Amino acid sequence: MNWKHINLHPVSMTEEIISLTAPETELLLTRAEAALILRTSPKTLANWASAGIGPRSRRCGRTAVYLRSEIESYVANLFEKEAA
Repeated sequence: MNWKHINLHPVSMTEEIISLTAPETELLLTRAEAALILRTSPKTLANWASAGIGPRSRRCGRTAVYLRSEIESYVANLFEKEAA
């Protein structure tokens, strides 16, 4: 998915999130794709990575990538912390 071509209208954004969270095999997400799922900006994810917080990112060449399963675990941990 090319971030520049995503329509930021809420309906299409929801469709993008649903397509990214479909239960498939392990999936590498770009920073922009992970930001869509987490409903934050790619810049925020970059700041989190620099500070050592948020979901773990990896480098694939010069591109930061995230494992879909780790994004899901990160969100689940946030909910567990709120419940405690």
